[in-house]
Amino acid sequence: INTSATSKGESLLDMLHNLEAMHCDMFIVRHSRSGAAHFIAQHVAPHISVINAGDGRHAHPTQAMLDAFTIRKHKPDFTALRVAIVGDIMHSRVARSQIHALNSLGVKLDIKWYYEEDDEDMLEVGEEMSRMSKLKFEYVISDN
Repeated sequence: INTSATSKGESLLDMLHNLEAMHCDMFIVRHSRSGAAHFIAQHVAPHISVINAGDGRHAHPTQAMLDAFTIRKHKPDFTALRVAIVGDIMHSRVARSQIHALNSLGVKLDIKWYYEEDDEDMLEVGEEMSRMSKLKFEYVISDN
């Protein structure tokens, strides 16, 4: 990243236009900023596909897809599965992506979300994720 065009002052859109000039069919985007892959997908030429390989603290759908393929190899019926996701989900883009993927595939999910007692922002993010996924999250105050 330190030698990338954006670190030298080039905008993400300028970089995107330079990459489009190479006549690519697909961009696989891994970026430190949340939402970068979505931004690129919104501004790229219509014939170019964009795959999000991880963006900031937002999402890591390619990891969730790989995990789903691994699960399917060993447990082909997703609807018969019950999976627990436990931990610091706010800071885990993989966990959030897995919640979305496994929920979409019909897996029964138990989610235990740890947060600091005085961190209202984290609680709000958890409640928003709960609303969006239509899942019930269990909130646990961290001992840290």
